[in-house]
Amino acid sequence: MIYTDKKQIRQYLGMDKNLDTAIRYIAEHKMEELNDGRNEIEGDRVFVNRFRYETLPETETSFESHLAYVDIHLVLEGNEIIGVTPVDDLTVTRTDLEADQVDCFGEIAVKLPLESSKILILFPREAHMVKIMDQARSHVEKAVIKVKMEG
Repeated sequence: MIYTDKKQIRQYLGMDKNLDTAIRYIAEHKMEELNDGRNEIEGDRVFVNRFRYETLPETETSFESHLAYVDIHLVLEGNEIIGVTPVDDLTVTRTDLEADQVDCFGEIAVKLPLESSKILILFPREAHMVKIMDQARSHVEKAVIKVKMEG
């Protein structure tokens, strides 16, 4: 997991070629100009999903994780809390290899505030619970860059 300021993102170049593509995209593009839904960067290797939602009480959210993709979370408007726990510390309830989706439940190990100045990078098997409200419900506009790790 990497939790950093948006202005520091370039320091993470060199870990993986697809991750480098995503980092350069973040540094060189205005994420607020993305269309809702899927936005192509490099096919299924690197793409962005832009969406909107209202944050919820923690009891109304759930964990997810991935096996092949890194998620890079960027809040464009609003704020939320994201809970993170290693999958090995949770109970897995469903695995969908085709969708690269692992559903699980358990306790949150760490809670991180996410707002427009921050970036959260979650690697495979780092379960995350999104949409958690901070002090009150918030309308969130968000981009999640999906990055297939290849080396």
